[in-house]
Amino acid sequence: MTGRKPRGPASVAPLSLEHRLAIVAIACTALATLPATTPANEIDGFTEPYRSVDVAATEIGIVAELNVREGDVVRKGQVLATLDNELQKALLAIAQKGVESRGQLESAQAELTLRQHRLEKLEALLTKGHARNEEVERARADVAVAEAHVLSAEEEQAIRKLEHQKNAVQLQRRNVLAPIDGVVTVIHKDEGEYVAPNDPCVLSIVQLDKLRATFSVPSVYAGMLQIGDRAPLRLTTDTTSVDGIIEYVAPVTDAESGTVRVKFCVENPDRKYRSGQRCLLKLPDSATGTVAGASPTPSRRTATPSSRSVTAERSRSFSTQGPRNARNVSWK
Repeated sequence: MTGRKPRGPASVAPLSLEHRLAIVAIACTALATLPATTPANEIDGFTEPYRSVDVAATEIGIVAELNVREGDVVRKGQVLATLDNELQKALLAIAQKGVESRGQLESAQAELTLRQHRLEKLEALLTKGHARNEEVERARADVAVAEAHVLSAEEEQAIRKLEHQKNAVQLQRRNVLAPIDGVVTVIHKDEGEYVAPNDPCVLSIVQLDKLRATFSVPSVYAGMLQIGDRAPLRLTTDTTSVDGIIEYVAPVTDAESGTVRVKFCVENPDRKYRSGQRCLLKLPDSATGTVAGASPTPSRRTATPSSRSVTAERSRSFSTQGPRNARNVSWK
């Protein structure tokens, strides 16, 4: 057997300048997509639509008309879609004819007038002795019966009017109306699709002229927050801060994380800020120190002058100036 000469290490061709630039670009892109580190004195949160509504049809049927598309801005009460309504239109037309029909009522009124004239003549003859009491009593009974016929016709006319109103409401319920001012985000049913009782949602609308920012605040700091307080929030896509008003402070603390859910309202009339953005809430320095140095099981002890000064410093971090329903919080 003849031995084979061992192979040496394979030679690697050097990378070209274009390949090196491509690798650098990919690395820069990967670093840019990494989440930013949140400073210790800031709480990470997110924005969401102030209201999100799945608009459902009140009736079952086939979608005959769809008047909006995804992304359209709608106003409260606007007709978004219409279900098939040929039957309801026919019933409304029948009810309209019933309301306009007055033959039965006019016939009863004419009969009453005739009976009243006959009674008047018999009463005049009775005073002269040319009529009997039985005839007058009979005429009075006929007048009472005629009055009852008129009343029955009037009641029937009122019922027809109510029936007409009922059919008008049933026709109106075939329209799907916008419950709020907002933007259409998802269309669940297109024209020709059936709206079933177990799946009545036709489309979804979100309110974006206001946004809601949600944070998980440490419980030791959440006790200093009140509904109506103002605080600056910083969106990660914008260097400027926006004012947020506290609308909700959870009454319970999450046992696992030791945080309290707090919701802020952010005015967004021009829809400048997008829903779903990451935002930051900066805590006052005193509150940050308290959270960082807090002990899981603090022992009871008498307050010293230094501890009372720290408490006073925390109390001074809030200012009651401004509107009564929106306090301005002093953020370090």
